[in-house]
Amino acid sequence: MCLLAIILMHSVVNKISELYDILYNFAPDYVLVSELWLHDDICDGILDPKSAYNIFHKDRVGCRRGGVCAFVKKIICFTGVPPR
Repeated sequence: MCLLAIILMHSVVNKISELYDILYNFAPDYVLVSELWLHDDICDGILDPKSAYNIFHKDRVGCRRGGVCAFVKKIICFTGVPPR
């Protein structure tokens, strides 16, 4: 059985404890997040300090808002598709 969480975040920096609660207490296999509002100063280690997930995110360029992210548990085998 696979557990998926889909989240509309509106600034993950301001809601990082809620993200950690979802990642580590509910522990879904996949987490899809929109409206992260990330920037270059936020590294993957801040998003997943326990390194339990592979993280793929696409930040919005030229705007503070927007962006999407996918967390995939590291125990899941997958093949990434490079962006065009």
